[in-house]
Amino acid sequence: MEREIELQFSQEVLFEAARRFGLSSDSLKLLGDFENYVYEGKVGGVSHILRLTHSSHRSTNMVLGELEWINYLAENGVSVAKAFSSTSGKLAEEIRVGEDYFVASLFQKAKGRLLDRNNPAEPTPEVITEWGRTIGKMHRATKHFEPSDERFKRPQWFEDDLMCFEKYLPKEDKHIVDMGYSLLEYAEKLPQSKDSYGLIHTDVHAGNFFVDDGRITVFDFDDSSYQWFASDIAIPCTTRFGGSLTAMSKGKKTPMPRSFWKTS
Repeated sequence: MEREIELQFSQEVLFEAARRFGLSSDSLKLLGDFENYVYEGKVGGVSHILRLTHSSHRSTNMVLGELEWINYLAENGVSVAKAFSSTSGKLAEEIRVGEDYFVASLFQKAKGRLLDRNNPAEPTPEVITEWGRTIGKMHRATKHFEPSDERFKRPQWFEDDLMCFEKYLPKEDKHIVDMGYSLLEYAEKLPQSKDSYGLIHTDVHAGNFFVDDGRITVFDFDDSSYQWFASDIAIPCTTRFGGSLTAMSKGKKTPMPRSFWKTS
């Protein structure tokens, strides 16, 4: 987490978020603090996931766009960790800190566990098939999704800050920056149809779902954006447990089996 955000975050902010969603403050346990502050806590004795997002990372409208889509997927039979409303009926609650704010949201805690990176038997063929099937279900459902308000519409892939190449490369690498923008221009002209392009998760790797008796539940939709469906398929194939195509080519990773492709 950036230092400026750490200085704004406090126990008061956390407890206020917990209060608005009916969470017991003494049940809170920190799970992560990379791009968001993520806690596990209990509502009426049942475990939930509380997330606090700084306004410099996502606006309230962008968070609402994410939460609406998650719940739409859940309503259409996709196994995702759905979002819950606060005690005042809001999916997202703003907690002001000076001129900035944190957006608090509450999620179902997925059943099961992460895949075991140290177990060579995981993921099993059944889980791989379910992985592909779940992604396929997401893509079929998202074809018919429209946000309730245009302000909640999630960004297009090319609006990602990472596409501002000059922010991350030194001036002497201008030729690389120019090549990058040429590729962006080419990609933007690729065909986009309802059957190939839409709102997707963008990051369905093995760290973003739990497995429970062969069934997977996907979470962490924070990076969802409009992209080609193929991107959602590429991520599991190139990362698995944090591997890469290079590692696969050296025999350190095995490619996804046919069952994944048939169901995705």
